[in-house]
Parts: sequence; C-alpha cells; structure tokens
Amino acid sequence: MEQNNFAIRKRQLEYDDVLNSQREVIYKRRREALTGERFHGQVLNMLYEYIEALVERHYGQGNIAGLREDLLRTLAFDLEMDREEFVQLGEDGVVDHVYDVATDYYRQKRANIAQPFYQTLRDLKQERGDDMIEQVFVDFTDGQDAIRAVADVDEALETNGEEINEALERTAMLQTIDEKWTDHLRELDELKEGIGLRSFGRKDPVVEYKMEAFDLFSDMMAEIGQEVVSLVFRAGPVVDDEVQTEGQGPRRRLSQRNAQTQHDSAQPDYSIDADGDGGGGQEGEAAERDPTVEEKQPVTVADEPGRNEYVTVRNNANGETTEMKWKYAKKKINQGGWSLVS
Repeated sequence: MEQNNFAIRKRQLEYDDVLNSQREVIYKRRREALTGERFHGQVLNMLYEYIEALVERHYGQGNIAGLREDLLRTLAFDLEMDREEFVQLGEDGVVDHVYDVATDYYRQKRANIAQPFYQTLRDLKQERGDDMIEQVFVDFTDGQDAIRAVADVDEALETNGEEINEALERTAMLQTIDEKWTDHLRELDELKEGIGLRSFGRKDPVVEYKMEAFDLFSDMMAEIGQEVVSLVFRAGPVVDDEVQTEGQGPRRRLSQRNAQTQHDSAQPDYSIDADGDGGGGQEGEAAERDPTVEEKQPVTVADEPGRNEYVTVRNNANGETTEMKWKYAKKKINQGGWSLVS
C-alpha cells in the first residue's frame, strides 16, 4: 500500500513539474511586459513569427487571396501584391516583404497616435505647471474589445508621446496572457483527469501528459502572439474623452457598433479635461453638445459596388486611405475600424 501511494505522489510531482516549467516561461513574459524593457522589439518578433506562419499556410497552395484576406482581417492593412510577384519572391521573400510592409504601416500608426497625444500633454503641462497630473488613461478599441492603457505623463513627454504606444503594447500583452493562461490551466486539469487511462494501452501516462501539455502550451503561446499583434495593429483610441486623468471612473465596455461609429476622426483630438471631471456625466455631455451639429451616422451604401469594383476606404485609427476591391473592403468595414470614402 505504501509503495502504491509513493508511486501516486511521485507521478503527481512529475505532473506539477510540467506545470511549473510552463509557469516560469509565462511569468517571465509577464514580467517583461510589466517592466516594458525592450518590449516593442518583442512585439516585432511576434509579428514576424505570425507573418511567417501565415505565409507558410498559404504559399504552398499559391493562395495569395487567402493571405491578403488574413492580413486584412488580423492586421488591418491590404497587401498590394500580384501573383507574379508572389511566385518570384519565393516563400522567404514573401515573408520579408510582408514584414516590411507591416512594420511601415505600424510605424505610421504609432506616429499618428503619439503626435497629437504629445501635443495635448505639452499644452496641459504649460498650463498646469507644478500641478500637472502624473498619469493619464487612454481607452482603445479594435471594434470589438475595449482596452485601457495607462501612461506616465513625464515619460510620455520625454518620448514625444511614444509612451502611449508602449503602454498599449504592454497592456495588450498582460490582458491576453491572463486570459490565455487561465484557459490553459483548465485544459491541463482536464488532460490530467483522463491521462491515467492511457496505461491500459501500455503507454506511460506521464510521458503522454508531457507531450500533450507541450503541444497545448505551444499552441497557447502562438495564440498569445497572434492576438497581441492583431490587437495593437487594429486598436485605435476612442475619440470621445479618450484621454482621462487620474481619479476618473472607469468607462463602460464599448459595443462594436459604437466603436465603429466613434472612429470617424482620422486624427483623434486628445483633449484632456483640465478640471479632472473628464466630462463623464450625461448632464455635462448634454450641456456641451451643440444641438445644431448633427451626429454622425454609420456609413450606409445605397447601391452596393460590384465585388471586383475598386473603392477607397479609410483606416479610422490612423487616417490612412487605400484603394481595393469591394469584396475586401466590405469585410474591413463590417469588422470595424474602417469606413468607406468613395
């Protein structure tokens, strides 16, 4: 009996060792996101790995349309590449080309967010002087989920506003890790409950557990990278009271419809309420609203263009316009964050 109990405890410790090794990896990633040291480089690494996986999935089948659609859906930019160039570049060449296009797009997006943010903070600093707030809260949305980034004012001023982009990347990583790690722990518990039955097939349950736990962990890490990259690429600041000072109450979660219609401004106005009330109350909003100004309505298309007809759409997060076929543009508009120009 004692020998049997010892074997059970030993097996449980081996299961725990697997979990502990995975916990060390995920907690290291989390600490790096908290400290923010060279974290932007990690985001670019995750971007390259994601693009590499996308190209590998589509290149062998010559599916350039599928590649463009996935890039449009997850990274919010359209890849201008014809089939001839797709074949001539080769798989590695396509990966490098897509990565260059993606980083150029992301660099411009970061600049379009940082510049007005910095200008507003600089003006507020001159106005308030020594009474300047220490932190600001900026709400972002990708059209489906809302995320709040917290930026240090002094750091934001020193980096010309780039701190808000760094804060968005850190917050996206922390939020995604917490969600995925919780789901992963649940999956490991379910795996452990039934893994003992493998012994009836003359398989070592511990070895089987280690192999499947590793596969689950690898899938989780890939999903974390994809979701973080997709979120920071697609997310734009909420245009109404997007920068909030300390002490303000949390904003309500945004619906997809509100997020779409609130992104009509190509260059968001990062105004900060100097009185600290944030204009959060409904009475204050009603008093400030100009009754003569008509509220913007979602874009509606009376006569829908043909599937292969070229139209112009605008990325509401950074104001960039691009021309593409309606079948691609329609998906962008329905997913949120984009609007039809002509």
